[in-house]
Amino acid sequence: MPGPQAPPSLVPAVPSVPVPSQGKPKESYENHMRNGNNLILVKAYPAAAAHFQLALVELPGDPVARKKQSYANHMHQGTIWMTAKSYQSAATQFRLALIDQPGDLEAMNLLRKTGR
Repeated sequence: MPGPQAPPSLVPAVPSVPVPSQGKPKESYENHMRNGNNLILVKAYPAAAAHFQLALVELPGDPVARKKQSYANHMHQGTIWMTAKSYQSAATQFRLALIDQPGDLEAMNLLRKTGR
């Protein structure tokens, strides 16, 4: 007999795993970019990077998708370093994120928290 389950409101939402498009490349590109941007807003950086990677499959070499993917990767690495209390490494990642997205408030705030 299965054990008790958490009420649906208490089960955390898991971002969907992005899949390559079966449709029109432009539409798929736009969907992946929109999903990636929405995931950045909730700080789901690895999932966002995956969507930007798939946008690059649809539009290879796109500078916007490439910068967004790089930003998401640097933010993810920076937050990992912050958790590990390796503030110098975290600061490096947040500075790199700011190269990709100049003036980004989240990256500036986290860089400030590193004290570096």
